[in-house]
Amino acid sequence: MALRAQGFGAPAPARPNLGHVRKVVSGLGAVQIDAVNVLVRSHYLPVFSRLGPYDRHLFDRLAFERGDAFECMAHSASFVPIELYGALRWRMAEYATDKYWIAAQAAIESRSPGYLQPSDPGDHRARPAVVQGPDRPRQTGATEDGVRRVQRALVAEASLRREARTRGAVA
Repeated sequence: MALRAQGFGAPAPARPNLGHVRKVVSGLGAVQIDAVNVLVRSHYLPVFSRLGPYDRHLFDRLAFERGDAFECMAHSASFVPIELYGALRWRMAEYATDKYWIAAQAAIESRSPGYLQPSDPGDHRARPAVVQGPDRPRQTGATEDGVRRVQRALVAEASLRREARTRGAVA
């Protein structure tokens, strides 16, 4: 029963389409982003495991062209169905003002000026998550480079939190 609720067990469609991919992402509620790609980028795998072989460009269309999913820090860096944007907006706004998140971004910026800025300011797909504001969903294209930048910022933030705890500061 639990596996079926996660979208397993149903017969795979003969030719998965955008609607099938949307249904998987909506049913899961979040698809974790991870730039490590031993086989393929990890956000493609949950859809494959439920639909079988499918055109990965369908996921890209869903998230980057149509805006049916957006990137945010849900449980982790994830693609989340656009229907949940209103429910998560408070969290995105809160995260944007978190002192550790801001410190992590500042530490990265001081080591590598301009590193967190989009390589092409006119290309909204090149913006990494750490510079996007909480007032709208992110439609960045999750470039591998952008995902790595976010991961580095998260590692830096976690490091700053650990340092604060060891010094006895409240985190």
